[in-house]
Amino acid sequence: MTPKNSIKEITKVMQYEPLLFAVISKEQITTKLKKCMDRYFNYALVDNDEIKYIGYTGNLYHRMRQHKPRRFNKVLIMEFDNEEIARANEKIMIKALRPESNYQFC
Repeated sequence: MTPKNSIKEITKVMQYEPLLFAVISKEQITTKLKKCMDRYFNYALVDNDEIKYIGYTGNLYHRMRQHKPRRFNKVLIMEFDNEEIARANEKIMIKALRPESNYQFC
């Protein structure tokens, strides 16, 4: 059975279409994300297909370095060309999926 807050479920609650939608492993973060600066992103930290945390950032590489101690094995990345849409989408996803490490917007 798929958890209520799985990667498959996140696409059902998103109201805005991202420019990019990708899943990368924790090991790929440093090599793949250094080029992703000064853009608008939502991201989800995933462990065994369960979303543990959803966030927003303008610097994905820096934010992932801050999350390094957390337990996750994949990162779901959604890129947007508009900051307000990315922030609104974060709020919608947190309210709908209620990841265990998010407390705001619930």
